[in-house]
Amino acid sequence: MTTPACAATSPQAAIIITGFRNYGIILADNGDSGGLIGTPDARWNDADLSCLTSLILSDFEPVNVSSLMVTNGSGATSH
Repeated sequence: MTTPACAATSPQAAIIITGFRNYGIILADNGDSGGLIGTPDARWNDADLSCLTSLILSDFEPVNVSSLMVTNGSGATSH
């Protein structure tokens, strides 16, 4: 994953990017152009987080986890 240059001066964006790197993201195909969405919260600095808008889908490495499904339509996994 590419780290946007602004993450060096945006501590909140750097924390979120570290979380993406360590834990991954869930990609929902909702027909949008791949933009990030989140829940507004007064504890976050919107100016800091604007740095995240420079991330694009090709910054991420897709991982196929379909082999972990127990059955189709189930939320259960084999691991």
